[in-house]
Amino acid sequence: MAVPRGAVAAAVVLLLAMLASSAAALNTDGLALLALKFAVSDDPGGVLGSWQDADADPCAWSGVTCTDGGGGRVAAVELGNASLAGYLPSELSLLSELQTLSLPYNRLSGQIPVAVAALQKLAALDLAHNQLSGPIPEGIGRLLSLSRLDLSSNQLNGTLPPAIAGLPRLSGVLNLSDNHFTGGIPPEFGGIPVAVSLDLRGNDLEGEIPQVGSLVNQGPTAFDGNPRLCGFPLKVECAGERDDEPRMPESGAGPSDPGAAAEVRRPPPRRHASSPTVPILAAIVVVVIVAGVVLQWQCRRRCAAATGDEEEKGSSASAKEKSAAVTLAGSEERRSGGGGGEEGEVFVAVDDGFGMELEELLRASAYVVGKSRGGIVYRVVPVRGAAVAVRRLSEPDDGGDSGGGSESGWRRRRAAFEAEAAAIGRARHPNVARLRAYYYAPDEKLLIYDYLPNGSLHSALHGW
Repeated sequence: MAVPRGAVAAAVVLLLAMLASSAAALNTDGLALLALKFAVSDDPGGVLGSWQDADADPCAWSGVTCTDGGGGRVAAVELGNASLAGYLPSELSLLSELQTLSLPYNRLSGQIPVAVAALQKLAALDLAHNQLSGPIPEGIGRLLSLSRLDLSSNQLNGTLPPAIAGLPRLSGVLNLSDNHFTGGIPPEFGGIPVAVSLDLRGNDLEGEIPQVGSLVNQGPTAFDGNPRLCGFPLKVECAGERDDEPRMPESGAGPSDPGAAAEVRRPPPRRHASSPTVPILAAIVVVVIVAGVVLQWQCRRRCAAATGDEEEKGSSASAKEKSAAVTLAGSEERRSGGGGGEEGEVFVAVDDGFGMELEELLRASAYVVGKSRGGIVYRVVPVRGAAVAVRRLSEPDDGGDSGGGSESGWRRRRAAFEAEAAAIGRARHPNVARLRAYYYAPDEKLLIYDYLPNGSLHSALHGW
């Protein structure tokens, strides 16, 4: 049986009359916040106790900030660390002047309301450390004023919306870590500015990290905790990267078949009956490589001999200085399981003023600033303190060393690395970056320097 249209209109008028009678003086923004208060099932700290419907506006309520222009319009709602339990009502979309919605470290559950897309002036959305579930609403990608988005440590799922990467004013944080997002990383995420702190750790993302845009400059910490992700900057090779054998098209596929053409990685090499140029070039290349290896080996021997002479002829004060560099207060030395002759790891603060812990260093946001055959240089931005430059050395251990696999072999390699790092740490020159700390592990060698943000070494030396 159809309900008469007049009856529906009468019901709406009756509902508005009931709201008006219970909150006759409260403005629209206050009514929207009362909807949030009613959606909260548990307020152990009583932070919403000041939210009363008898007020003219919500500007004096706890956690609420209004605009400077008057009129009782809400500009910010900040209720972090309040242990509020409940859900987010769609009535929050009525806060058309809202610029900050910060509700981290609560117990809010349910889905993020789709109506949040109506908050066109929203600049910061922080819902981290709650129990929110479901996908990210597509409408968040239409919040053109949004500069900071933190949805970390929830139970959100689904795929990453590509529209988020197109937010024009995104400049602070994009943190989607510790959720249950699946699928691949959209290539559109390469358009996110490098200055944005991107964090996708602790999800179920898979596939190869797209090598486009700012994704190439992200450090490995932005992608850790996704077991099925592969590619740079992670140390996980994607399936097929080592498959150098050419794959021929299936029988029946003609040369005009685009699918067959895509499967052929490279044509088979052509064989010439007589071409003396190729053997000559190959011989030249071999000679150059052998000469380079010999020169590098001789250089290492001379450097090792010079270091040994310096240590033997050094004064007792120098010996004490070297010993203090290893045992300075604030440095952290960690060695993994010593049983079975396995190699340990060591983290040493060479500079007394360097107070960053190893875990803080490894979990900080890192950005690639330079690459070479010797390694990769990252700009590491910790949660607290100034940025540092971290050089990850890519040179492997010398497998030709006698006893290289024994306990004495790896101890000798680690001692050599520590001696070289200590020698670098003693260098003091206005044109040399200062070594602050170093880290050694069987598969990782890091040198930590002061970060010089003023351009290249050439410009620093010549003032250009």
